Amino acid sequence: MLFEIPIVVLLLQSIPEAFFIIMVGLKLFHIDIKGKEAILVSVIYGVASYFIRKYIAIYGIHTILSIIVLIVSLKYIKKISLFHAMISILLSFLLTGIFQSITVPFVLDFLDISFQQLAEDPKLTIIAAIPTFVLMTIIYFILNKTNFYLYDLRVFKKE
Repeated sequence: MLFEIPIVVLLLQSIPEAFFIIMVGLKLFHIDIKGKEAILVSVIYGVASYFIRKYIAIYGIHTILSIIVLIVSLKYIKKISLFHAMISILLSFLLTGIFQSITVPFVLDFLDISFQQLAEDPKLTIIAAIPTFVLMTIIYFILNKTNFYLYDLRVFKKE
């Protein structure tokens, strides 16, 4: 059974998480995005995730649908190819998942709480997301400062 996302989690966890996924994902492939565009895509993602989690109770489907919303929103708002949006978001989503799988157990242990408690308490959900946000911010600033990218997708024409 999935838990609905409270509005406070939507605002302080889902939308910021999408923002970091977009910023880092695009930066990894040398694609720039305006902050306003990233925020708009993040809000669309957050609202869609809220309704997806509210009305679809099949575990795992919510993640797939949310990723699709993020990719399609990015494609149309940023006006980049579907492939560029997909590869950027999927890699960054994977990176976020790795960071969460490393940091969340430490947060649970540090706060001496169970995963069930984390899922049921919006305040704890937001707190548990902070280390991942910090890591994604550090990665973004390192990529930005060093001008490092995995591959320059800007060399390809738009679809």
